[in-house]
Amino acid sequence: MSDGEHNKEVFRRYGEEAWGRGNLAVLQDLLTDDFVGHTGLRNRDRQQLAEDIRAYRERHPDMTFEIVDQLAAGDRVATRLIARSGERVATGLNISRFAERRLAEEWAVWTDFEPE
Repeated sequence: MSDGEHNKEVFRRYGEEAWGRGNLAVLQDLLTDDFVGHTGLRNRDRQQLAEDIRAYRERHPDMTFEIVDQLAAGDRVATRLIARSGERVATGLNISRFAERRLAEEWAVWTDFEPE
């Protein structure tokens, strides 16, 4: 498997397992120790990310993720996603940087959940 395909698979697992199922233990394997997530509100480390995932899962326990488009180039992966929770949907765009075959940094922009 090429590095680009591997990185796309890591991101898919990150979305499906961590965000979609609430399996926070997977973050240990998928993210670097010095991971930084950039959002419109603030930067977050791996621990803060886990807290954010937990909070979202409490508000949206049925939340699922679908990857619509995904492109890999060098150490970056760009992903367009749809999140669903009940009758509500949100769309997102994520650009991820990988190091040592793990997610090292991400820039994420999401809409609020709106009726589908």
